[in-house]
Amino acid sequence: MKMSIKLVKDGKYGSVNTETDEWSGMIGELLRGEADVAIAPLTVTSTRETVVDFTKPFMLTELSFVYKKPSLLS
Repeated sequence: MKMSIKLVKDGKYGSVNTETDEWSGMIGELLRGEADVAIAPLTVTSTRETVVDFTKPFMLTELSFVYKKPSLLS
């Protein structure tokens, strides 16, 4: 089996244009048959799940937000 790895043409993960119902990014390439598989740190959303199948995540990470503490003297 011969495989090739390529970057997505538009550099996007994939979102739907609600006016045209067309998908951008990796999701769009899968739907148009330009790619067979997409591998990325892609967020599973209910909208994306309506058009593609996701595997089980192989890695879970936690997100943290950091901000400056407010000054008590302000």
